[in-house]
Amino acid sequence: MPLALLALALVAFGIGTTEFATMGLLPQIADGVGVSVPQAGNIVSAYALGVVVGAPVLTGIGARIAHKRLLLLLSGLFVVGNVASALAPGFGLLFAARFLAGLPHGALFGVGAVVASRLVAPERAGRAVSRMFLGLTIANIVGVPAGTALGQQLGWRYAYCAVAVIGLVALAALAAFVPDQPRSHQAGIRHELRAMGNRQVALGLAIAVVGFGGFFAVYSYLVPILTHLTGFAESSTTWVLALYGAGMTLGTLIAGPLTDRALRPTLYGGLALLGASLVTFYFTVHSTVPALVTLAFMGRWAPSSPRPCRCCSWPRRRTLRRWRRPPTTPPSTWPTRAAPGSAAWPSRPAGAGPRLPWSVRLSPPPASASPSSEASWTAGTGPPS
Repeated sequence: MPLALLALALVAFGIGTTEFATMGLLPQIADGVGVSVPQAGNIVSAYALGVVVGAPVLTGIGARIAHKRLLLLLSGLFVVGNVASALAPGFGLLFAARFLAGLPHGALFGVGAVVASRLVAPERAGRAVSRMFLGLTIANIVGVPAGTALGQQLGWRYAYCAVAVIGLVALAALAAFVPDQPRSHQAGIRHELRAMGNRQVALGLAIAVVGFGGFFAVYSYLVPILTHLTGFAESSTTWVLALYGAGMTLGTLIAGPLTDRALRPTLYGGLALLGASLVTFYFTVHSTVPALVTLAFMGRWAPSSPRPCRCCSWPRRRTLRRWRRPPTTPPSTWPTRAAPGSAAWPSRPAGAGPRLPWSVRLSPPPASASPSSEASWTAGTGPPS
């Protein structure tokens, strides 16, 4: 892998680790800032809201900045947000810090995908972008369990410090290995936001947003669910998260070719199977082996596989073939699933322990973006078929 692509993959690794490791450390964070676990879940929403706001705004503001310089600025903001998270003395400042850390998320993926596609010949652009998103896949298998284990052993602040170090290393790698590229000749933020008014695009995004909320109602509180309901020791949850990450990776490898061959059947089937796995988890959560099997199957259909971006690209194929901005809109919608999802956890009396949210059973979500789908946008070939 070229060093420039490795630097971009490291950025994706850091983003995936900071986003998902937070969910594995909610009990420690709640104790550290003196709030309940349901209240601590609001920092997941804060990060998600930061992504939604930052993706179109920062990409629009940076439309006339050279791509390498924009990547460096966004990576610096990512580091600052995670350092602020580690140093936050109370819940209010931690909420603000997580919002700040989420701001560069979507823009980094969008601009990074454009840069990756330009590092190679046009016919290899899809493979290059998939290499960048490989960092996100590895984060789910290695980064999230490692960050969770570090936070459980040394304290949750150390997990954010570790992510900040990853961000600094990625920043240095970007500066050293990514070549200068000319800025895009594209409109500013108004052009970015205007596309959101298209009915077909709004429908595709709504499918992803509504579905994601149901899935993340479970994933945001997976560690409390495993410890309070399944009976796992807190230290054992790290390898469960790794198992789940492996399921997500398998889903990405399998679902990618399927969506290319048969979009609608894969989309409908993926939604149905993920919804079914969430319902099944409600009944298997109290038994160790059935719960693990269900989680692995849930990971197979979870947001690392290609379907939701295809939800967005499906209408785009017909209505927005000339949209040439970096693909920040789909990445910015993935975390909106976490805003309603993390808030869906109902408050419980002290000592009562958590219970599975109703939204787990009522909102079957789709899964997330495929690197190959992203690549087809950034390579200038139009939305995927």
